Amino acid sequence: MSVDEPGVFDAVPSGWLRRYVHRYTAFTEPAGASAFRRQVPRGEVVMILSLGDDFLVRDPRAGAAVLRSFVAGLHDSYVFVASTGGSHGIQVDLTPLGARMLLGLPMREVANRTVGLEEVAGRWPGTVTGRLAEATSWAARFAILDEVLAARIRAAGPVDPRVGLAWARLSGARGKLAIASLAEEVGWSHRHLLARFKEEVGLSPKAVARILRFQR
Repeated sequence: MSVDEPGVFDAVPSGWLRRYVHRYTAFTEPAGASAFRRQVPRGEVVMILSLGDDFLVRDPRAGAAVLRSFVAGLHDSYVFVASTGGSHGIQVDLTPLGARMLLGLPMREVANRTVGLEEVAGRWPGTVTGRLAEATSWAARFAILDEVLAARIRAAGPVDPRVGLAWARLSGARGKLAIASLAEEVGWSHRHLLARFKEEVGLSPKAVARILRFQR
């Protein structure tokens, strides 16, 4: 598929990176083809690297914003997204802990928010989108993402292992796990689990469990 050919298709990151980055989705839509799409809650942090026009994001709770490349933390409600013209770029679906390491900030800071990527991540997203724009195939673009994301995640180091365990257990059970049992398993009080989980993942264990149960 040519990088200029309209369409959407998925690719998976290489090797160990899949523990933190679930998929890449390449997309190209001509101007006028994009309508508002309702984005429902999901157990992933979504990063959009735009190589085309800006996006209009409408959040019933936060109002509207015009953004180019952006990141959406975990949400417990829906938002609407549409391109302001022709859309072209790559969507990166991250685990919350992968996003925590990649962006270098607590996920509570982007929970229930959709924000410009450079606002929270600094200059590197602009450098990456420049490299992506110069690449002449989607395969080359995915290889660039593998290289950059792997390097940043390695440099960040691991998150709190007990938060990692809590996330692994909750996501592995697709949310069908008692939070009291989860707290006991990781060796924390319910209150401490709540505080640490919200800091690193973005939402409370109970809210995330509800999202995971209904995610398809």
